[in-house]
Amino acid sequence: MLNKASKTTIALMITGAAVAALAGCSGATTTAAVTTGANAGASDPSGGTTASSLATPTTRATTSAAVAVGAIPTKCKSLMSATTYKKDGFAKTPLTQPSAPKTQLSAAVKSGGASIFCLWRDPRADISGISIQVVTVDSSKALAQLKKLPAKGFTCKKASDAYTCQKIGRDSQYPVETGDTYYTRGDIGIRIQQANVPTSGLLKEVVARVF
Repeated sequence: MLNKASKTTIALMITGAAVAALAGCSGATTTAAVTTGANAGASDPSGGTTASSLATPTTRATTSAAVAVGAIPTKCKSLMSATTYKKDGFAKTPLTQPSAPKTQLSAAVKSGGASIFCLWRDPRADISGISIQVVTVDSSKALAQLKKLPAKGFTCKKASDAYTCQKIGRDSQYPVETGDTYYTRGDIGIRIQQANVPTSGLLKEVVARVF
């Protein structure tokens, strides 16, 4: 028969063993719950995500800004809408297509690339007229050339992927307003030169017809 002291000793031993067992279980559970890094989310072989797959870095696809590619019209009338062609007097002015003059974009023109040069001018006029030139260019060279224009009195600005320069003035011989506009975007260069021929939104129309 166990005396009171013996019963107390056995009770303490049983209690201690139980506490140790619970502590062991609790420790194992906590370790699994806080596992991070390469082992986070690991599962048994029956399915799910493995630790090694989480540790492997993934490569994200990156996209660079696409270079704008234009299509140069083959006909001068296609450079603008029919409404503008009539409204701004193009339809009433003789159209010719002589050899294109040298411009700020000449050094950037791609050999063999598509191009068009259109000149609207009455042969009886001394200066009045307007010309539009659209050429295929090396984009980096074209931009470099246009960045030289502020030194020649042009006002330039960059908008999105395009670069525009414009100079408005007065003719030195005749009391008429003159305008010279350059535009480059992607592989396209545009120049609009006019004297005594007011227009509204012409560059925007030409750009819309090319891109």
